[in-house]
Amino acid sequence: MLYGCSRPGARRAYTEEDVRSFIKPGTSRDAIIARFGQPVSDDKDPKFEGGYTGVDEIMFYLLPPQTWRNARFVGFQVRLEHDKTVEWMPSYGK
Repeated sequence: MLYGCSRPGARRAYTEEDVRSFIKPGTSRDAIIARFGQPVSDDKDPKFEGGYTGVDEIMFYLLPPQTWRNARFVGFQVRLEHDKTVEWMPSYGK
């Protein structure tokens, strides 16, 4: 599980539905940052233990910790290829 804080410049709190309705395959990196602010972590040319991940960047977003009290959705990651979304995945926590 990932823990962290949103970086300065992050927009208002958002829900899983906000992310689901906005981020689609092909959504640009710039559009995501304009909507949700800077990611908490930005992994360029990510490699996993088994090798190549199939993407050239993974951006990680987390909701501010004060919104986690009763929430299951705590953030998301966006997998990008050539600055365009390939897929996004929600992060759940307690």
